[in-house]
Parts: sequence; structure tokens; C-alpha cells
Amino acid sequence: TIYSLHRVESHYLDTPEVLCQYLSRFHFPENGHIKLSPVVENFEQLEVCLQWQQENPAVRSLLPRSATGIWNWVRLWLKGRQKINFFRLDQGSASDQPTLYEWMATPFQTQQFAAVLGLPVFHSRTPLEQQSYFAKDQTPVFAIDLRESEFAEALRILSDLGLKAAAVTSPLKTAAYQFSSLKSQTAKDLQSANTLLLDRENIWHCHNTDLEGFAAALAQITGETTSVAVWGGGGTLPVIRKV
Repeated sequence: TIYSLHRVESHYLDTPEVLCQYLSRFHFPENGHIKLSPVVENFEQLEVCLQWQQENPAVRSLLPRSATGIWNWVRLWLKGRQKINFFRLDQGSASDQPTLYEWMATPFQTQQFAAVLGLPVFHSRTPLEQQSYFAKDQTPVFAIDLRESEFAEALRILSDLGLKAAAVTSPLKTAAYQFSSLKSQTAKDLQSANTLLLDRENIWHCHNTDLEGFAAALAQITGETTSVAVWGGGGTLPVIRKV
């Protein structure tokens, strides 16, 4: 028997203990399976839900939901770690459901993964561009939305789950630079990073490859009357100024 719970108020996701206390209100027979599919608002709540699911994955499945599909990568990470999963062939019933292609491209029980980090990030081509490179080590590449204010906390949780390398896009490039312990000279010059790597001692390294990329893009813009406008800029502005 499967017991499906979708309506869970956010304050019940404060700690694993509070969540367990809430779920203890219901009577679940020993042979029953709990499918928990709450609306998860941030990484702290996500960590609570994952801790609950991983405590007893044989009888617990987690399907986090959001308004914009930001937990798509979590459902892919849970492949092979729980009994109930969904993928979609079209629109699906939740924006967090991975596509069939994404599902098939993700290894069973992913031990480590790479990612592109930003907000928003679903327009990024990084998962497809980098897929073949990381596939050699059975490492999928996820697109992960996160806010600048939760960068440090999110990186702690993500590294615990297996994040080893990340491309960083707007608006997180300055935060990525400040977060890293070892910085390349280019990153130091720009005070900005678009690449993160976690070494075997769990130390984060950062680098910035935007300089070469922007210079190459600018070389293709010709004509004296050509004008270029930049909205925002953030960690990319030092690159633009230097080039």
C-alpha cells in the first residue's frame, strides 16, 4: 500500500524530528510505503526531507515540488535511492519531473555529480555541452537554481550529496569567488569566478574563464556603428572592463 502525502505545511519541514513528529500522526502499517511530495521552499527544507527519506529508503520515497521546477536535479539524484520515481514525456504533472532523456542520461545511484549554478539556470547549455566529458566517470551534470543569499549553505549540502565541480553563472560569480579557499590568479584579478572544483581534501578551488570567452565574442562584433548594451553584469563587469 502506498500512502501519498502532498499537503505538508512548511513549518513541518524545519527539522527531521519535527517532520517525523508530524508523520507520526498518521497510521502507516509496516508493509506500507510513504510517498512524500511537499512543496520545498529552500535548501534547508530540502536537507530535512532528504535526511528523512534516507533514514529508511525501503519504505520512504521523496518527490519534492516547486512552482518553477528547481528540484528537478534532486529527483534525478534520487534515482536508485528510492522505490517511487516519475519522469515525463511532455508537460507532466509537476515541473520538477525530469524528462525521459534526463532520466536515462543519469546513472543509477549517482555517487558524484557536476552542475551549473545560477538563478535562473534552466536556459544554460552546460548540462548538454559537458555531458560527454563527465560521462566518462559516470558523473551527470545537473542544472541547479540557488539564491546568492543561500550560496554557502547550498554548497555545503551539495558537496555532501556528491557535487565535485560546477560552472557558475549570474548572479553567483562573486559569491563563488568569495566562497572558495584556493583562487587562481585570473579569478583574483577579476574578483569573480565561473568555475569551481572540489579537491580530494574537500577544498574548493575557483577559476574564471570568462575573459577568453568574452574576448572571443567581442572579436566577432564588427562595424563602427555597432553598440552593445549590458543589463546587470554582476561578476561579469570586471571581465568586460578588462577586455
